[in-house]
Amino acid sequence: MIKVDLSGFDKLQRELEEASEGLKSLDGEITKLVFTNFDPLDTARAIHQMEAAIDEKVGRYSQNPIIKSLTESMKEHFRQKILEESSSHRNPSVTAAASLEDSVNPVVEKKRKQRFEYMNALYEATGGRELLSVDMAEIGMALSFSKEECEATVEYLRGEGLLKHVSLGGFISITHLGVVEVETALQKPDEPTAHFPAVQNTINIHSMNNSVIQQGGSLNSQNVVLDSSDKAMIKDFLSALGKEVSGFPIGEEERQELLSDINTVSTQTDSARPRLGLVREGLKSIVGVLGKIGSSVISSEITSHLPAIHAYLSRL
Repeated sequence: MIKVDLSGFDKLQRELEEASEGLKSLDGEITKLVFTNFDPLDTARAIHQMEAAIDEKVGRYSQNPIIKSLTESMKEHFRQKILEESSSHRNPSVTAAASLEDSVNPVVEKKRKQRFEYMNALYEATGGRELLSVDMAEIGMALSFSKEECEATVEYLRGEGLLKHVSLGGFISITHLGVVEVETALQKPDEPTAHFPAVQNTINIHSMNNSVIQQGGSLNSQNVVLDSSDKAMIKDFLSALGKEVSGFPIGEEERQELLSDINTVSTQTDSARPRLGLVREGLKSIVGVLGKIGSSVISSEITSHLPAIHAYLSRL
């Protein structure tokens, strides 16, 4: 006689039942947000109020994995809405007054300049593409920021919705709001924006040898190649991946697509004249599948390669 342990299904059923109850609590109005000045402090208060209201609504179901994932997505969605609403209604005279006040404070002025330098470097590194991610520490080092300055800058910019964390290991990406803010600052360098001072003569990009960030002006191009170190890194990644593909909790069709991507990237890596477009799309597809699977399922041998893969993708 064969006995089958179905305890895992019991747990899933309980989680689904809890999630169903938790979802009912999110029906209807969650909260009302009242803006007065649309300044950063007022916006931060509104975001806090929204997040607290969602947490209160789900109550005891907040740690249910399904509800937790859903509420995090809701918070991020409403967060962006609040930031966009605040940015579009912010009083220009208040912003100008704040900029004038800040300009007489050298400490605040330094921070504002550093924030623009960081955002400008992130914009150049990603080409203004929201789907690309880069190592936050590498940008900070390229700008000669201390670890504390880098972390404080990223935390502020994240709080303002200009960038976001996308994975473990310190990888970040620019948001739509961040792209708009940087491009506004660059188009009108003599005028301050909601977050940055007038940027003319404030950009101070330091040495970026072997960095994912392009050095120079916005008209410069970046020549990306697949050198021997890149090939070795990608081959090691694919080798680790190939050992575990059969055990991934995915459908057979998706598994075959993943194997096809691995084969394509491997073939191009071995080629004397690799087509970087195929390498890029193949790696992006592979990373996308790994992201859906989750780090708890993937071995440390695979995850240890991901920062280097992300860094290489950000250069393409």
